[in-house]
Amino acid sequence: MRWLANIVLVAAVGAAATGQDDPKAKPATTARGVDADQLAAEVLTNELRAEDLYLDRDVTVRGKVGRVIRSRFPVDDKGQDAFAVELKLSKSADEIVVRFFFNRDERDRLARLLPGQEVVLRGHGTRFMVYQDETRKGAKELIEVQFRDSRVLEVKAPAPPDR
Repeated sequence: MRWLANIVLVAAVGAAATGQDDPKAKPATTARGVDADQLAAEVLTNELRAEDLYLDRDVTVRGKVGRVIRSRFPVDDKGQDAFAVELKLSKSADEIVVRFFFNRDERDRLARLLPGQEVVLRGHGTRFMVYQDETRKGAKELIEVQFRDSRVLEVKAPAPPDR
């Protein structure tokens, strides 16, 4: 009888060691790189899938600068989330905004960005913010996709102006 108890114990320990009793494996903390328009489309069409792909993960996004702004929220002494870059979207700009928050130490690099300039940004995905749009009749809500602790990874030189 004692040998049967040992077999059961060994089987239980073996299953726990291989993760068989935990059906949900821990997700990777880094998501694949994605285009800003693709990210926006995924959030607008299936928020649950988008949460699985982007929340609580470091995400790399390629897009064009829409605008660079100071944070609309109070900034702490450490300078966290002092500035934001909003990416320009080709569609659904009235339904969604993709915003990367930067710490104060990124100011000089952000100051050189131009609207329409292609960039690659990396940030940590946080919960989507949803605001009711009461300004327009029949309008849906506005979804804000936020990334924190962001960094500029790449900046493409702006195209020369048309003459």
